[in-house]
Amino acid sequence: MNSKKIIALGSAAMMIFGLSGCGDTGSNTSDPVITKMLNGLRSGFVLDADVALEGTPHDTTYEPVSQNYGAKYIFQNEGMVATERKVEVFEEDGTSYIGLQELLKEGEDGAGYFLDLTYENKLEENVAIDSYGSVANFGLYYGNPFAYITENDFTKVDDNTYTLSKEKGSFMASRLFGVLDDVFYALIENTTFNLENGTLKSIFMEPVDVDTNIQMGYEIIDLIISATANIEISEIGTAKVNAPTTKEYKSEHDALKTALENIGENYTIFVKEHVDEINLQTGIESVETFESHYYFADNFLLFRPGYDASIPEYSAYNDVVIEFGEDGSCTGYGLDEATNTWTKEALYANGLGNTNSNNESVFRPIISGVAPEVFNLDSETGVYNICSELAPYIGYDCFVPAIQAPQELGGYGTGCSIKLENGTFKEIVIEFYYNNGFRERIGTVTVEFSNVGTTTLPSDITLA
Repeated sequence: MNSKKIIALGSAAMMIFGLSGCGDTGSNTSDPVITKMLNGLRSGFVLDADVALEGTPHDTTYEPVSQNYGAKYIFQNEGMVATERKVEVFEEDGTSYIGLQELLKEGEDGAGYFLDLTYENKLEENVAIDSYGSVANFGLYYGNPFAYITENDFTKVDDNTYTLSKEKGSFMASRLFGVLDDVFYALIENTTFNLENGTLKSIFMEPVDVDTNIQMGYEIIDLIISATANIEISEIGTAKVNAPTTKEYKSEHDALKTALENIGENYTIFVKEHVDEINLQTGIESVETFESHYYFADNFLLFRPGYDASIPEYSAYNDVVIEFGEDGSCTGYGLDEATNTWTKEALYANGLGNTNSNNESVFRPIISGVAPEVFNLDSETGVYNICSELAPYIGYDCFVPAIQAPQELGGYGTGCSIKLENGTFKEIVIEFYYNNGFRERIGTVTVEFSNVGTTTLPSDITLA
């Protein structure tokens, strides 16, 4: 039998670091080196970790699996109590992508708050919610782990080496690397603190091996996972989180500001989606293309839901005309094939019977509400590029109609660029990257503009 190759570990395979009870072990209650180190860490630090996972399947027809992560954790306790967490996933071909990035601060009520920059160039604080639907306490879920570690938890090996108790090592791993998965159940076998001239430089963590399983496509693979985490520590007592800030308006934004203000409610857009997908279990590659047409004629929309670009034929009986009410409500019409007239009932035949229950925001993207200063002008190409804070969401939130936007645009966007022509929009290109452990999707969504201010419904459309 040919060996099957598993490229990436699934979600369950990342359950390597455990949250455990916090006991007291060791005998270094008065060690001045540990006391000084903990005092500094509790004031702030930067942690950069390389986390490596290796999985050995029980079934030898499967090849071993591996996955590497870069985890960064910044704690700031000066000016505001806040943490910044970031996970980067490294692929076998040398590429990488951001799996999670978030910034939280502690509110006066003790709750954790996400700090975000909005597309309106405003700072926003959103309370964090735990898995039970309650407000998440900052200290319990996100705060500095060294606030819960004491001198008693360390054992001295030599002047430059200390080990941390298994219980507190498991707790620290869960706090630092919990962003890799929702549940961590394994214990840490060994946690070693390495110092140089009394200053902490690095930490090494080794979890116990875990006998578990992962899901790859429709298969459940049993395997043993071993892992290591090599951690560098810096900026002890002085670390600063990279808190988002509002962007400055410059003269280079004038042209984009004019285009945004003048887009109005009358324009035509062609939305073209191109996705290269790789099945990480089989190695099979595929390409998806999809195109949707939107003709916004003030309070009307002619919506062509889309078709595979490989099929040249297109039937008008798939079209939908939507009338927007003053309150944002929608009234949809479809072309009845039997009578060749536009009626509300025909929507059900077209598979869009829920149109009348939607509102305008489902169909019309937010464009004019975007602040121009959240983009940066590339002076060489004349292209405006979105700032990094908004790249994961701007396409889904603002430029692609929600009814047709691929789910990957909601949190997995990697870039967004705007091209202008003759003072108005020509093209917006949104890029995204998505990897869920058994499939990888790299895509672009291109929004092409035309007939800004002059779009009309075809003369043969008469609504009943």
